[in-house]
Amino acid sequence: MLIFVQHWVRSQESVISYQLSVISSLRKLPTPYTPHPTPYTLHPTPYTPLYFNLTAIIAKL
Repeated sequence: MLIFVQHWVRSQESVISYQLSVISSLRKLPTPYTPHPTPYTLHPTPYTPLYFNLTAIIAKL
């Protein structure tokens, strides 16, 4: 039983050391450029209901 536990502990240590090496290698990679999020402003297009309403009102004038 003790041998089994020792083997399990060694395998866990190797898994943890592998994960740490992967994490450290990922930290060294350059980060891709991500633009800062800007609030999206909706411009009226012929497909927005507001545009249809405005054209209908203007047509009646």
